[in-house]
Amino acid sequence: AWTNSTTQSQGQRGIGTESIGKWRRHLSAEMVALCQSVARKEMKKFNYAPIAVGILAQMKAPLLLGRSFYEFFERLWRRWRVGGLSFVRNVLVNYWLRFVNIKQNRVVSKF
Repeated sequence: AWTNSTTQSQGQRGIGTESIGKWRRHLSAEMVALCQSVARKEMKKFNYAPIAVGILAQMKAPLLLGRSFYEFFERLWRRWRVGGLSFVRNVLVNYWLRFVNIKQNRVVSKF
């Protein structure tokens, strides 16, 4: 189970180093290739060097994007069946607002 090491540990230890490199254990090479492709400009802006991934991972990355789009529309279909057009419309508006906020480099969190 995931725990936030800065807020759920016993006592105040400050910012922990447990999460450094955690993404390497959780993201596939294909996902890393896709993330680096999408965030290329920001990585360059903040001087992050891209991680080497194999050519096969780079070729599979667009398939992940396709699967993501499929899952998005499948989710919308389930929401349509649950709440109808107005529910789907509200979901799409919320997704759009989050997208706009992310594009404007704002922190989007309701937690």
